[in-house]
Amino acid sequence: MILMFNQDQAVADWVSKKWGKPLQSWYYAVGILNKEGVLRGAATFHNFNGNNIELCYYGPKTISKDVVFGLCRFIFDHLKATRLTISVPRKNKILTKSVRKMGFKVEGVLRHFYGPYNRDEAIIFGVLSTDSIVKRIL
Repeated sequence: MILMFNQDQAVADWVSKKWGKPLQSWYYAVGILNKEGVLRGAATFHNFNGNNIELCYYGPKTISKDVVFGLCRFIFDHLKATRLTISVPRKNKILTKSVRKMGFKVEGVLRHFYGPYNRDEAIIFGVLSTDSIVKRIL
C-alpha cells in the first residue's frame, strides 16, 4: 500500500461517499492506494490540539505495519504531535491484536461508542512520540 498526501479533500470525499456519511471536522486526510494506484483506504485525523491527534481508519484489508508506521512518521515528524489516539471496536479482535503488536497501549473503554449495545464499545489505544516503538521508526 502507498500513502497519498496533499489530496485531503478528495480523500475526505471518498470516505464520505464510501461510508454514506459526511466526514465531520477532519484535520488531515491521507489516502491509502493499492499498487495499481487505486484508492482503497483512508486515514483521517481529527481533534488535533497541538499535542494529541485522533486517527480514524477506513478500508478493510488495507492496514499494515508499514502503513501505520508511515502515518506515525507523518504525525510525529510533520505535525510534531506528541501522542496518537485511536478507537477500535471491541468486536474487531484482529485489529485490537494488531495495534497492540504495533506498540499501542490500552488507555480505556468507551461504552456504547459505536451503538446502543455492550458489543458496540470502543477500546481506546494511544502511542506517544517518546515510546520505544515510535523511536525505532522515526
